[in-house]
Amino acid sequence: MKIRNGFVSNSSSSSFVILLPENFTLDLSEFDFKDSYTNEEEVRQMFNKLLHENEVCPGYESGAFGVLEQVLNDYTIATFETGPDAGQIVLADQDKVKKILGE
Repeated sequence: MKIRNGFVSNSSSSSFVILLPENFTLDLSEFDFKDSYTNEEEVRQMFNKLLHENEVCPGYESGAFGVLEQVLNDYTIATFETGPDAGQIVLADQDKVKKILGE
């Protein structure tokens, strides 16, 4: 068995495509921030960025991405592995999804 110490150059991370209902509100009331490396305000700022820019990538210093990933897990419609760069959460366009589904 080989054990690697230090940087791994071919690491991958997961990216997520989410589809939110039109009346979605971010509910963080049940999330326990004690064991995370972030706070509610950072998560709300990251979610705001997602809504206005349609995608968000994690900051290396913040755990907000991981919290947002957990909170939005029920709305994930696709996941995929990305390269050595950080993963991302992408907001799916509701109109395009409805068109694909023939609605």
